[in-house]
Amino acid sequence: MKVFSSVYDKKNSPNFASRTAQIRDAQWVCRAINTTFPHISPTKFKPLFEHYIKKTDPKNANLILKDIEDIYSFVKQHSTVEKNGFLEKIKQFFRITKNKEKKDNTFEVIAKNIEVVAQGRQNNKNTTELERTVNLLSIKKMGNCQENAVMAELVMKLNGFKNASSCLFYEPTDSINKIKSYHAACIFNLDDSRVEQLINNKTIIIDPWLGKADFANNMLKYYANECKDILPMPEKEKVKIMPIHLVYLTRSGLEEYKNKFPRLVFKADGRKFMQKRKSAKVI
Repeated sequence: MKVFSSVYDKKNSPNFASRTAQIRDAQWVCRAINTTFPHISPTKFKPLFEHYIKKTDPKNANLILKDIEDIYSFVKQHSTVEKNGFLEKIKQFFRITKNKEKKDNTFEVIAKNIEVVAQGRQNNKNTTELERTVNLLSIKKMGNCQENAVMAELVMKLNGFKNASSCLFYEPTDSINKIKSYHAACIFNLDDSRVEQLINNKTIIIDPWLGKADFANNMLKYYANECKDILPMPEKEKVKIMPIHLVYLTRSGLEEYKNKFPRLVFKADGRKFMQKRKSAKVI
């Protein structure tokens, strides 16, 4: 089984020293989010779940699990079966309770923690998408690509890019007004114009869920070549984008978030956010 390296091995993290200032700053957004809101993403552990399910029972060797929803359906069907072994060693990462002596069924732990994110998105309908996201990441300490996309949009707007947007990657279907969404990230144009299509060397994709940011074409190649185990995206040519602004804050609202989460505000001697140097033209 191919294990996604950036999830488990920090030594394999890319070196961005030679990248442009804009890409380095976009990468900073990923780090700022993941250090301010350390959290677990159940969907990111899809390879582990899949490997465990297949390894513990030979009859599941050819089982096809396309995404986390397939895994959720499978573990719910088998949640009464006692399983002890490999996943027991990692389930503390997913345990909501602090009671280490509690013997939860392995599959129940998987299902329960997948449900936390879904319930967090549905609860508190009177709150904004941003408020629900912050609660999930800071209180439940869980979130998937959608939550990370929203936070990246927030960070970009805190640092002056008002047209940064959360974005769904999808493949059109034959049904009118019906799409299959595959992933979410944050997108923006370097000139802060509204993103309507992906323009390489102008459009940057920020993906804190993966801890990576780059120009649009590079990111689409990365998704296709390196993320097959955890991110079943369609072919690059079939991928469409749907920008969705999910962070709406007044000037006072932005200041409130800056004061509450100062690590989300970019600070560097001699230059501003997304600028190459101090004398660079303001974007």
